[in-house]
Amino acid sequence: MSDEILTESQKRFLTVTLTLLEKAMRQIKAQSFCAPEAFELYVIENTIPQPHRKPLCEKADEALAVIGQLKAKFHLEQRREDVRRKTWAQLAELWEDLQAIQSKGLRNYGEISPQLPDQLDPLLEQLVELVRKMERLVESEKK
Repeated sequence: MSDEILTESQKRFLTVTLTLLEKAMRQIKAQSFCAPEAFELYVIENTIPQPHRKPLCEKADEALAVIGQLKAKFHLEQRREDVRRKTWAQLAELWEDLQAIQSKGLRNYGEISPQLPDQLDPLLEQLVELVRKMERLVESEKK
């Protein structure tokens, strides 16, 4: 049997790598036809030429089919991703990043204006508080 030719460690490594590939293929498919979108600090531009979009998605579908074959052949288990845990981790990381860009942290990048702490820090504190509230909401779902 095909599943007996892999050790458990090899199987896990194969699963992790193929999961990353699957996510990338699904993201490529989703982004291939996305419309331009503008946000506060960034803009999404789809510069994939129109004639290449459908073939790109078709190749991604082919890759997904091969991943499905590998899953079946080697009896790879589906991994579960917990959105709550993932969200909590993102928020925790963002909280740390927000702490780092307060005026005292910006001193590492050059002299700061005396007016900067009064103009920057209160708004960053608002963001920190919002992120902390979001963390608490996500944490409360654990219980």
